[in-house]
Amino acid sequence: MSQRLIHSLVLLGYLLLAIIATYPLIGNVATHVPSGAGDAAQDLWEKLWNLEHVYRSLLAGKSPFFTDQLYTPNGAALYFHPLSITNAIIALPIIAIWGVIPAYNFLALGSFVLSGYAVYLLCRQWQCSSRSAFLAGMIYSFSAFHVGHLTLNHLELWNMQWLPLYFVAYERVRQQPSFGRIAWAILALLAVLFSSLYMAMYALLWTLVWLGFDLAQQPRSLKHTWQRLRAPLIIGGVTLVVILPLMLLPMLRQAAQNSVLIRSVEEVSKRAISPLAVLQRSTLSYLGIVGLALAVIGVVLTKKQGLRWIVLGLGAFWLALGPRYGLYQIYNLLPIAQFGRYPDRFIVLTLISCAVLAAMGVDALLKRWQARWHVLASAVLLLLIGVDSWPSQRPLLQPSHHPVYEQIAADPITGSVLDMPIRRTNSAWFAMYYQTIHQRPIIDGVLARPVPRIPIFDIRLVRGLEEPELNLPAQDIFPVQQPLAATSYFNLRYLVYYRKSDMPNQQVPTLEQVEALTGAKASEIANDQTLVAYRLDWQPSSEPLTSLMELGTGWYEIEGSEHDLHRWIKDAGAGATLGLYPTRPMQAQLQLKLVAFDHPQAVDILLDDQLLATLNVGTAVESFTLPIDLAQKSYKLRFKPHEAGINPSLQQPGADPRTLSISVFEATIQP
Repeated sequence: MSQRLIHSLVLLGYLLLAIIATYPLIGNVATHVPSGAGDAAQDLWEKLWNLEHVYRSLLAGKSPFFTDQLYTPNGAALYFHPLSITNAIIALPIIAIWGVIPAYNFLALGSFVLSGYAVYLLCRQWQCSSRSAFLAGMIYSFSAFHVGHLTLNHLELWNMQWLPLYFVAYERVRQQPSFGRIAWAILALLAVLFSSLYMAMYALLWTLVWLGFDLAQQPRSLKHTWQRLRAPLIIGGVTLVVILPLMLLPMLRQAAQNSVLIRSVEEVSKRAISPLAVLQRSTLSYLGIVGLALAVIGVVLTKKQGLRWIVLGLGAFWLALGPRYGLYQIYNLLPIAQFGRYPDRFIVLTLISCAVLAAMGVDALLKRWQARWHVLASAVLLLLIGVDSWPSQRPLLQPSHHPVYEQIAADPITGSVLDMPIRRTNSAWFAMYYQTIHQRPIIDGVLARPVPRIPIFDIRLVRGLEEPELNLPAQDIFPVQQPLAATSYFNLRYLVYYRKSDMPNQQVPTLEQVEALTGAKASEIANDQTLVAYRLDWQPSSEPLTSLMELGTGWYEIEGSEHDLHRWIKDAGAGATLGLYPTRPMQAQLQLKLVAFDHPQAVDILLDDQLLATLNVGTAVESFTLPIDLAQKSYKLRFKPHEAGINPSLQQPGADPRTLSISVFEATIQP
C-alpha cells in the first residue's frame, strides 16, 4: 500500500470519527454549533465575534489587533485577546461564502482531523507503526481536553493541532536541518503563536526540553553545541523578528500600563488541577484509562526510548498542579508566565506525551504477539479507546437573533447600537454576537483581559436609559452631562430593549422618555413580544464632552436651592467618591467648592487613592483649584475628611440627626 493511500485513509478515519463524536453536528453545520447553553455559551458569542472581526479587518486591510467596534468611541487593543488569527485566516473563504457559523463548525471538525493526524505524524517520526500512531492520534484528538474545551467554546484551546504540527516540523529539522525544513518550522511556530498564546508557551517549553536533551547527549565542544543550537536559534530569531513589532512590543507596553493583566499566585491557584484529575472522567484533564495504561506499558517496555516524553509529560503535569506543588512558583517568576493564567492547561503537553508513549506501548505489545493477532488487537484497542473517550454530552446550540439587526444593518445612517438592559445576564456577550449581524459599533463588550474603557454602567445617559424610573436629578455637585452631548459622544443611533430580563421590575422606556434622556428625536422601528427598538435622529451637539463625572458612594442626598446645591459626606471614615472619565488625555484643573461643619476641618483629596492635596476647609464656602494630569481612563476621586464628623442632634435635640463633616458644593474639571 502506497504512503499516499495510507495517509489518505488515516485522514478519512479521523474524519469519520470526528463526525461520529460530534453527531448530529454534521447535519446542522449551517445553523447549530457544538456548545452548551446559558453561561456555557458565553465564549461562543465572543469567538464568533473574533472570527468575524478578523475577517472584516483583513478584508479592509486593517490590523486585527485593534477594534473600534467595541467600547465605542475609543475602541480597544486586542493583543491579549484570543483572536485565534491562524484559524480565522483558514476560515476566511467559508466566512465570505457561507458565514461565521459554518466557518466555526468547519474549524471544529477540522481540529479533530488535524489534531489526530499531527500526532500520527509525530509518532511515525518516533518509529511507531501506522496502527499505533493512529491510536495515539485518537487518544490526543478525542480527549476530554479537546471535547470539553470545544463544548466550552475555547477556540484557542480546542484548535489544538498546531502544537503537535510544530513538533513534527521541529523534529524534521532535528533529523536533517535544511532551509526548507527550517522555513516550515518557522511557519508552524507562527501558526501556533497566532492561534493561541497558551500553545505558544507550551511550544517554547517543549523546545527547551528537547534542546536540553540534545545538548546533554552531544560531545561537549563548542562546535557540536553550535551545530545543535544553530537551527533552533534561526527558528526563534526569525519568529521573534516577525512578532516583535506585530505583537510582543505592544503587549509589553499594554502590560506595563495595566497592572490588572498581572496575575497573582493566589489567583492562579484557583485553576490548578488535583493530582487525581487525570483519572476522573468529569474533568478536562482526564487522560483516559486506556491511553494512560498503554503509556505506562510504553514506559516499562521501551526503556530509554521515551525518556524525553516522560520528562515532558511529568513536568507539564507538575506545572498543571499549580503553585501549591512548587514548580509553578518558579515558572511564575518568568515574564512570559503572565501571558497565560491557568496552570491546568499545561495538561495538553502531558496528553501529547501520553499519546506518544501509548503508541510505543502498543508497538511493544504487538511485537510480543503473533502477527495474525495484530489486526484484531488493534481493533480491540481502537474500540476501547473510543469507548473511554466517548463524550458524555454532545450539546448543540442554535445561535439566533432578532430581524431588527438586519434592519439596522440595512439603514444608511451609521451609528452605535446599545442593547438593553446592559446588566442582564450575558448581555455584553450577546451584544458582540449581534454586532456580527448589524456591523455597527457597540459601547459595551467583553474581552479576555481588562482594557481601559468608559464606565458605562455608571454614566448618566446609560443609567437613565437602563432605569428610566430613577428620575435622576437635573443638577448635581458636578457638571451633569447634557443628554444630546452624551448621545453625540457615543454616536448613539439605535436602542434595543429586550422585554424578558433577569433584572427585577425592568421597564421599557416610552418614546417620550427616550427622547428626554437622549436629547434626540426617537422613532420606533420594532415592537413585539421579544423587544422594542428605537432609532435616534439628531445633529451633533455643540457642547463636546471633555469629561464624564458620576456620583459614587458615601454621599447624602442632594440638598439646597438651585444656586447652592451641595452634598454632605456620609461616611467620614471611608470618604465619598465621584467617578471621573476624561474623554481625552489632558492637563486640567480640579475646581472645588467646600465647606466644613461647625469648625474648620482638613480633608484629603485623592485620585485613585493617590493623594492630590490636603485642604483646610473653613465654615464658609471656599473655592480650591488643584492642577491635575489626566490620561484617558477611569478614575475614582475621593474626598476623605480627617475627622469623624458631628451629629448636631446630640447637641441640640430636634436638630439634623445626620453625622456631618464636609460638604461639597462643586467638583468640576476644566481643561
